[in-house]
Parts: sequence; structure tokens; C-alpha cells
Amino acid sequence: MTSIAQNYLTTERISWLTLSRSFGLASTYKRLAIVMATTGFMLGCQSVTYPDAQHAASPLYSSGQANEIAYIRTQMAAQYLQHNQLDNAKRQLERALAANETYAPAYDMMGILLQTEGSPLNITKAESYFQKALILQPQLMKARNNYGVYLAQLGRYEEALIQFEIAGAALGYEGRIKALENLGVTALKVDNYELATDTFVRILERDRNNFLAHLELVDLLILSNQWQQAKILYAEMLALVAEQDIIHPRIQQQGAKLSL
Repeated sequence: MTSIAQNYLTTERISWLTLSRSFGLASTYKRLAIVMATTGFMLGCQSVTYPDAQHAASPLYSSGQANEIAYIRTQMAAQYLQHNQLDNAKRQLERALAANETYAPAYDMMGILLQTEGSPLNITKAESYFQKALILQPQLMKARNNYGVYLAQLGRYEEALIQFEIAGAALGYEGRIKALENLGVTALKVDNYELATDTFVRILERDRNNFLAHLELVDLLILSNQWQQAKILYAEMLALVAEQDIIHPRIQQQGAKLSL
């Protein structure tokens, strides 16, 4: 069964951009400058000397200051990454880890960065960063989802399913639907139709307007000869896409199978 998009699996790198609309990059630098000024340093034009990233949080900073600097640097890296400025993003992440080498989100972001760059060497290196993030903070569900995407893109689907299962079951996780979508798509890749069906049903229980779940479930219901249920779900999906000028070919194919 072909999913709606071969590369539907999505990371959460953009979800780190909590400051991107109301708190732009210039303001992020300003915030960083304020934090560092309390330590007696001036920011300048990124010419500040930073502690070596191999060491723990710098004694120049209090624990709170180290966390704040690491957080802001990681936010800045996310904004650079969004604009494909990979070298700038990497520098910011190195500085985040120089301030606090136990800051898990920076390791997660570094994994995404290396994966995005895409060379075989960096693809291989990315895994250790995802794993480090989860060792430091096992409940960082964004990192679990991102690691799952990494594993799935390498064809390690069974390992990816484990990460998506954990993230998809995490109550209160704001990206839970995304993780469940990834779980369902990956289950289809290994022909685990039972898990895929259960997952897409779970999605619709939480988000009745989810297009992907409708699309995949219609095919799954047709496959299992549940024609009446498929027709009901298909009608719901048509309502969701009623204002679109172009109907996806799979929707047309489904309609033909259902004689609609």
C-alpha cells in the first residue's frame, strides 16, 4: 500500500521555533546579550570566546544562566536551519553545548542538522546525537519522534516503530498526533495493517479532521472488504477537501473502487 507521500515522515525541527514569529533572530541575539551581560561578557559580533564543548557547563555561568544560553543558542540554530544555513546552525549548537553540555534539545537539533546535511559521514554521526539526547532526557518526545524519522529513513522500520509508539502514547505531548501519523505510515511500510489501522483510528478519535488518517483508513477498509465503513469515511474525507481545486489521485482511485 502506497502512502500519500513517500517521505511523509516528519521531524519536529520547526516546532523548536517558538520564537520565530514574535521573537525574531535579532531579538534572540538581544536576549542572549542580556543573559551574557550578567556574566560580565559582551556578545559583540559572535566573537566571544567560548569554553570547549567537551567540558561540562562553564563555571563562568550559573546553572540557570547555562540553561538559558543553551536554550537561546538552540533556538537560533533552529532558525538558521529553517533557512538552510547549516554552518551557522552548527556553530550555534556548538556554543549551546559549550555553555551546557547536558542540554538534551541541542543534541537532538544537532542530529537533525547532520541528517539534513545528508552526507554519509554526517548521517552516521547523527545517530549518536539523537541517542545522547534521549539518554540525557528520556521524556523528550520530540527527540523520540525525530530519532524515529531518522531510523525510518534508513529503512530501520522496526526500531522506528518503537520510538513512534512511545511518543504517540505520551499524554500531554503536543506533537502526539504527528508521532501517531509517523507510526501509522511506518506500519504500512512493513505491511503491519493491524497496527496501521489501529493507529489511524486513534488519530481520528483525537482529530476527526485529520486528512491522512482518512485517506489511509479508506484504503485499509477497502482492503479488508469493509465497504460500508469505507464509504462513510470516504464521504467525510470528501467534505474535508471540498474546497480544493485539485483532488489527489488516490481519492479518485478510491472513489472508483467504491463506485462513487
